[in-house]
Amino acid sequence: MLVDGSSYEDESMVTGEPMPVKKQLAIRSSRGR
Repeated sequence: MLVDGSSYEDESMVTGEPMPVKKQLAIRSSRGR
């Protein structure tokens, strides 16, 4: 799960665009578990 979170962060940095709220919530929920 942590790998998915890091991948999302990398994509946001590369694209330079903010991540959608849904993705942020998904990452938070996955990390919470």
